[in-house]
Amino acid sequence: MNVLFTCGGTAGHVNPAVALAHIFQEKHPGCRVLFVGADGGMENKLVPKEGYQIRTVTITNFRRSFAPADIAHNLGTLVNMQKSKKQAQAILNEFKPDLVVGTGGYASYPVVNEAARRKIPTAVHESNAVPGLTTKALSKVVDRVMWALRRAGSITMTRARWW
Repeated sequence: MNVLFTCGGTAGHVNPAVALAHIFQEKHPGCRVLFVGADGGMENKLVPKEGYQIRTVTITNFRRSFAPADIAHNLGTLVNMQKSKKQAQAILNEFKPDLVVGTGGYASYPVVNEAARRKIPTAVHESNAVPGLTTKALSKVVDRVMWALRRAGSITMTRARWW
């Protein structure tokens, strides 16, 4: 079994992906794991420390302002989205995952979205109280949405949207 995890931006996205990778490898000995993150993201240091390989895509955030510098930045992000889509396609072609799991961060979007388009089983995992922009967007195309319930202390999976 090949499982691809994609995450980035903060340890809050990276650490849950690493924890899930460990669980998959415990439950499925021989499971191959690959991570995908953003160029220059902290995941490029955290993931290898856990013994996993990581590939990257070129992606940047969207700024939610109409200041000229932010508009210019967002135009660059649109260019990067096209670039990251091609990079995600190449990674999926090479690794041939049986499952793709995104745990948030902009790097998750092109990989999970492309996997969903290809009908590869997909999921997003949200460990934050409020889902981010990427998780919200991907929840519309993935097979499963997972999040932790505070009162139950467990992970819940659903296809339904929760916002």
